[in-house]
Amino acid sequence: ALDSVAREGAEVVVASQPFSVDRPEGEDAVVAAAEERGLPTTAAHDITSLYGLHKRTRTAVVNAAILPRMLATADLVDASITKAGVSAPLMVMRCDGGVMSLDEMRRRPLLTVLSGPAAGVAGALMQERVSEGLFLETGGTSTDISVVRRGKVAVRHATMLGRTSYLSALDVRTVGVGGGSMVRVDGGRVVGVGPR
Repeated sequence: ALDSVAREGAEVVVASQPFSVDRPEGEDAVVAAAEERGLPTTAAHDITSLYGLHKRTRTAVVNAAILPRMLATADLVDASITKAGVSAPLMVMRCDGGVMSLDEMRRRPLLTVLSGPAAGVAGALMQERVSEGLFLETGGTSTDISVVRRGKVAVRHATMLGRTSYLSALDVRTVGVGGGSMVRVDGGRVVGVGPR
């Protein structure tokens, strides 16, 4: 089956099977066979241990979709750091406000999705020790908004391409109003917002 999909032009494979959270042998066999062929692979049980075949598969598919480009990015960053003589470990920002190693990013690049907004609020929590409040981070074209309660930002399953996933991310909402945005009013009503 892997040889067949590779001949058809597949660049990455997703292995997803019912009950793989408890019995991952089938997905692991696909991953091993794909690795022998040099095909990057995502096993759904490696992405999340939550039940729900459709949502688990959808989440794994998004991980696989970005896998080839993220592998190339990880290799480029690794080579650049080595060439620069940096010996400190590289930590990559995660969408839940945590960090991970470059090797973990190679396995689960999905965890970097939405990490930009998470970085701002995670930094504010650490640096400013905010326990209650509304956090707004404004860039040139958008503003990220989060609510901090009891020293934590809410975590939710991210929506990607209009569908929910099992990707746990900080609950950061983005609106299209930023430092370079202009509010356009006509007849006393807002008719548009954004950069001109």
